[in-house]
Amino acid sequence: DCGARVFPVLYSLWSHSWVTGDLQEAYRVAHEFLRLAERQDQPGARVVGHRLCGSSLTSIGAPADARAQLERAVALYEPARDRALALSYGSDVRVV
Repeated sequence: DCGARVFPVLYSLWSHSWVTGDLQEAYRVAHEFLRLAERQDQPGARVVGHRLCGSSLTSIGAPADARAQLERAVALYEPARDRALALSYGSDVRVV
């Protein structure tokens, strides 16, 4: 499964960009993550993608857009399906 390999790579790229302060690049990668998750119809990855977009938008000073993304992540979150995502992405989306 291509997504199973690509999503962790994109997450790593996002994380590196976000931590090093390249916030526009972090948002670009987050947006690509979300687009790929939607194209591949990967519900768990969509949850993570919305969270990454929301975090990125918060960091670049777009709180209203960030809130919409984060609310979407929480709305899509299903505990039984998505709880294990914390093992791959370092945090539980619902907690974040």
